[in-house]
Amino acid sequence: RLVNAFSTSPGVFEGDFLREAARRMQPGLDPEKQFFRQINPELEAHALPRRCMFLRGTTRRELIVDIGREARAAQGLVKLYENGASVWRQAEPAPSQATEG
Repeated sequence: RLVNAFSTSPGVFEGDFLREAARRMQPGLDPEKQFFRQINPELEAHALPRRCMFLRGTTRRELIVDIGREARAAQGLVKLYENGASVWRQAEPAPSQATEG
């Protein structure tokens, strides 16, 4: 069984594949999720028959670290997924826990 694991993370791709994928993408929707969430069947049909693999490091799993999550958390933002698009909103403040004395 083929697994569609394409992402927009840094990678090495064939130019023809990327040009056709870009042509099939729907503006306004999350680019990465269009590959595999049944949001964009035309793009998924193009990508699904292809194989991909992720490279792993020898001392740590990741070769590249996503600093976006850390920066988003530092700003108090949460990433939500609405109607095929990723949106960022201010996180709700955590309820304060009163200490009993």
